[in-house]
Amino acid sequence: GATRWEMIRTVVLPVSRPGMVGAVILGLGRAFGEAIAVTQVIGNATQIKASLFAPAGTLAAQIASEYQGANPGLGQASLIYLAAVLLVVSVLVNVIARWLVSRGRIRMGGR
Repeated sequence: GATRWEMIRTVVLPVSRPGMVGAVILGLGRAFGEAIAVTQVIGNATQIKASLFAPAGTLAAQIASEYQGANPGLGQASLIYLAAVLLVVSVLVNVIARWLVSRGRIRMGGR
C-alpha cells in the first residue's frame, strides 16, 4: 500500500546507502591518483589560489610533469616524497571507504 516514493525512501535508500557512500569515496580516492584527466579539467597551475574556481594542480600531475626533468638530487627526492604522500592519502581514503561500508552493513544486519 505504499507509494513508489515511500518504498524508495524507506526501503531502497537505507539499504543502498553504505554502497553509495563507499562508491563515492572510492571514486574520490581514484581521482586523487589520476594525473592527466583531472589536470585537463582543473588546469595545470602551480600556484595556490584563494578561489575554488581558479586553475589548480594535483600531486599526481606534478609528479608526472616534472619527474623527467627533475634534478638527480633534491628534485627527484622531493617528487618521490610527493608520491609517498599521495600513496598515504589514497590508502587512507580507501580504508575510510571500507570502514564506512562495513559499518553500514553492520547497521543493516549484514556481515
